[in-house]
Amino acid sequence: MSTPARTDKTDFDPVRRQFLSLLAKTGILGILVLLFTHQPKSVDALTFGASGLTTPVGVKPLGGSQTTGSVSLADADTWYPVPSSALSDRVFLILHNRSGTSMYWTFDDSVNNSSGGLMFPAGGTIQLDVNPDVTVYVRCPSAGESVWYAESQSS
Repeated sequence: MSTPARTDKTDFDPVRRQFLSLLAKTGILGILVLLFTHQPKSVDALTFGASGLTTPVGVKPLGGSQTTGSVSLADADTWYPVPSSALSDRVFLILHNRSGTSMYWTFDDSVNNSSGGLMFPAGGTIQLDVNPDVTVYVRCPSAGESVWYAESQSS
């Protein structure tokens, strides 16, 4: 069965016409509301190794103080706090393993030095929402590696 051909350009369904009119009106209103009420977020993006960049790129950090740095893991299989001291009111911590060696991390430095901790692969990044009372420890099976960190506190 075929649909009959339209003979007049004005024979649109009135309900369809109302719907399209309503959609057009609210679409413009919706765009205007979005433009005038959009508030930027505190943290937009953090991109690390997966982007192909050799160094981390941070975009628009939180409102408080931020620090970045690295901790040298001078001795093999020894737990090191990263960072050595935390920002007051810290809200997040990012660790990045720039070495070619897998490392391990934990919240408890009393775990076994040669087999304990969670895997922290070479080139890997860990983001933790932690307060300043939490200490993160990192160890590496080989000596002389370092781990990069960034932390931020609330404003």
